[in-house]
Amino acid sequence: MIDSAEKLLSYFIQFSPGFKLEWESDRNYNIEDDGTFNYHQVCAEYSTYFTHQDAFKEAIRFDITWHESMGDKTMRELFSMIEEHLNGTGDLDNALCTCFLENISQTKAGEYALQFMGNKSREFFLQWHS
Repeated sequence: MIDSAEKLLSYFIQFSPGFKLEWESDRNYNIEDDGTFNYHQVCAEYSTYFTHQDAFKEAIRFDITWHESMGDKTMRELFSMIEEHLNGTGDLDNALCTCFLENISQTKAGEYALQFMGNKSREFFLQWHS
């Protein structure tokens, strides 16, 4: 069970180990000056990372924002975790919806991810997807 922004960050790093470097980079504007962050900031940064996977060609291999693509097993695990934490209330639910699912909804990565989403994720995602 994810009950803190720190645990959410750890989960995303588990699914995408390269995200740790992105999170710790100077390009990450989702960390406060004092080093703190919240669910929304983690989801916003991860959504950018997620859309720059090689399979979706949002970035080229030599671009600093390029990331190796996640496999189907990892995608299933990631979206299972997201589905598990969508309960209609709270900061985590809101962050996963508004700063991850909504952010990826107009991207190739989001289009591909649709097949891995559970009912709650898909229902929210499709409101923003065209």
